[in-house]
Amino acid sequence: MIRFIFQLVSAAVILSAFAGNGANATSSPCLLPSVDYSALAPFQKSQVIFTSCSDGADAPHVVPINQTTYDWWYFDVVSPDAKSGVTFIFMAASEIGFPFSLNVIDSLSAFVFVTVNGSTTIGTLLSTGANITSAGNGSSGYWKGTGLSWTGKPDVSRYVVSVDNSLLSLSGTVTFDSVAPGHYPCSPLVAGVSEEAMPHLGWSNVIPDANSVVDLTLKGNSVKFTGYGYHDKNWGDKSFVSVVKSWYWGHGRLGPYSVVFFDSIGTDGKEYVSGYLAKDGEILSTVCSGVSVRPVGKNFPPTLLDGAPTAFSISFELESGETVDISVNIVTTVSNAVLTYRWLGTMNGTVGKSEMYSGACTMDSFVLSV
Repeated sequence: MIRFIFQLVSAAVILSAFAGNGANATSSPCLLPSVDYSALAPFQKSQVIFTSCSDGADAPHVVPINQTTYDWWYFDVVSPDAKSGVTFIFMAASEIGFPFSLNVIDSLSAFVFVTVNGSTTIGTLLSTGANITSAGNGSSGYWKGTGLSWTGKPDVSRYVVSVDNSLLSLSGTVTFDSVAPGHYPCSPLVAGVSEEAMPHLGWSNVIPDANSVVDLTLKGNSVKFTGYGYHDKNWGDKSFVSVVKSWYWGHGRLGPYSVVFFDSIGTDGKEYVSGYLAKDGEILSTVCSGVSVRPVGKNFPPTLLDGAPTAFSISFELESGETVDISVNIVTTVSNAVLTYRWLGTMNGTVGKSEMYSGACTMDSFVLSV
């Protein structure tokens, strides 16, 4: 097992070497409202945006997708008991740009995770082409040949993911009605701010929290539940493994609060963090300092030899000076791919001197060092 882990890490290091120093990408102003992605990544420079505009928060930020760049759109829902959930990831990345795509030739793929009472069905679907249109801060997209698409309103108040895939025997819709304003790593969705969560990696979160309805049919069985939804996007102008050494990310509903947290170590050895809190449709804080996401009983920074955590301790200081303190207990392991995990968990915590609140969350991790 240890030899296998070293082989995986070595492969990641080799892939990162192909990423170069970002010479295959140049900065770009606001991108076009309609973009088509090819299934074959071209050998040409990408235009990449890392500074926000007045709109386009959920629009494509990398055009075209070449051998070392990537852009993806992510959606998930977690049930209040953290035993059921769904995740859809619309990925535009070569195997060098994002090696976890498991997609050596085709640069377009979609990941599907459907968890029902602790049991998960996972699918990876290849696409022959993709189209993304944007209006306001919203977007809509279609990954051809997968039966997967999403539609979003310009004001990002509602998104709907639709699926009709015979290979997975999966069909239906997942609806996201936003309850919290969107944000960038360190600010609300305003123009002229950095969209980088860490160097060379962008992050835009247009739906930090939503009241979601899952209405799917999987292999002839009905999968219906309500939960806490989320939608964001990430992109980069360098290979993911050349930038990220480790990361913990998560979102959830804690009593009346919407929470998003991020804690990553870059390959430069520096720690990059973000903490977001909203209530009653208003952002209370979105900060890039004073955030801590730590695995309970494990090392930080994490290594592959540490094993998977079963609990986390999360804290960050609000702009008001109050502190958010949250304990997460993992209930369901959605996926375990050695270098990356995906979990559903329950949360308990306080905001300042508030009463103890409870809730549920989705988390994921990448650990790329031994």
